[in-house]
Amino acid sequence: MAALAHRVPVISTHPRVPSAYFRDGENVSLVPPQAPEALRDRILELLRAPQRRSCLGQNGARLLQVFSWLRIGQQTLELYAQMSRSRTA
Repeated sequence: MAALAHRVPVISTHPRVPSAYFRDGENVSLVPPQAPEALRDRILELLRAPQRRSCLGQNGARLLQVFSWLRIGQQTLELYAQMSRSRTA
């Protein structure tokens, strides 16, 4: 979240569960898991492409609306409330 807030491009591994939020090449840069060469290559690509870095950083910052600590806390409380209701039902 700190990288997103500072508009720094984020490189991560492809998630195990597909995400509607993370779009490779648009708001994050995704590489295969356990592929250090792919990570190295992606870092080098982005170092050579300031415009692409900037675009990833700007678009990535929009993810903060979804992944803010406030929203994460609210979603956690909602999950606990649902679990509590289903236990008493």
